[in-house]
Amino acid sequence: MFKQSLTFITVFLLAILSSCAGSNNNFKKSFLTENDIKETLSKNELKLNYLINDNNKEYFISSLLESGYKFNIIFDDNGKKLRDKLTESKLLFFCNSFLDDQLYQLENILFYNNNSRKKLIVVFSNKYKNRIDVLKEKYPEVKFFLISNDLDAFSQQITGIKSSMKRLNSLESLDRNVSINHNPRERKDFNKILFLTSYDIGKSLVPILRSYLISTEFYSTTELLMGASSLKEFNDFENVMIPAPNHLFKEISLNKDIKNIEDELNKALVEDLILAEGIYQSNINNINMMFNSGISKVSKGQCIDRNLPLWKISTDTINPL
Repeated sequence: MFKQSLTFITVFLLAILSSCAGSNNNFKKSFLTENDIKETLSKNELKLNYLINDNNKEYFISSLLESGYKFNIIFDDNGKKLRDKLTESKLLFFCNSFLDDQLYQLENILFYNNNSRKKLIVVFSNKYKNRIDVLKEKYPEVKFFLISNDLDAFSQQITGIKSSMKRLNSLESLDRNVSINHNPRERKDFNKILFLTSYDIGKSLVPILRSYLISTEFYSTTELLMGASSLKEFNDFENVMIPAPNHLFKEISLNKDIKNIEDELNKALVEDLILAEGIYQSNINNINMMFNSGISKVSKGQCIDRNLPLWKISTDTINPL
């Protein structure tokens, strides 16, 4: 009788310890996904009210239907207002827009360190002039170049090929019968380029510069990718580094039928906003949450600050296994 009781107590204690271990494993997770809290989110009806354009309304309705959550959404003049371009909109609950978070991260990586910015140049389109003016004032030692319409001539200016070719032509003019082999050397006065431009310009400019600047590090934002209609078009940007979570583009790569990258980013940001609404309406806080746009700390009374690691565009992402 005593042995049976002892056996029962031992099994009972082992069951409790096993249960506690399982529970502790959940708390040890470095971040939570939507699936981890979906049961809690599903208990309440999401109440949403926004003032947005028709295109963004479609993103909201589509995402809400796919989420499976109970919801009640109103679109009227009393709703929370979002900018038409969602990547530039400071979505409710988030500290900054997705684009601003990327730019702040790049500034932190490339500009704050004095040794880093001495070896940095920035090439930009006219659209970014206001942002560039601020950076010029803060970092006068950095060289900034406005991209011209003639990309070949602009590339020669950046790489130093233009002056090198002039010297070659001068030498050849001295004696037309002499043939000179010309192999331009890579410039050493900079080792990093930040591109602030669109996909239409970048898809031509980046490969040209890469052909001359093999060891130079290239940086940009998701603006460089937005016009691409598939991840295969990222081939032109291989090894460009962007502040964005790798899992975002892994998810996009699984979708074989996409309109363009901008459309996919808009969907992802609306999903993030709906998830944030659900978290706050369910009074969930003090968690590290994996949003589409980055793993972020969610705390009561504080805005959500995205943690954006550098993602290097690679063939692994372009052609996932």
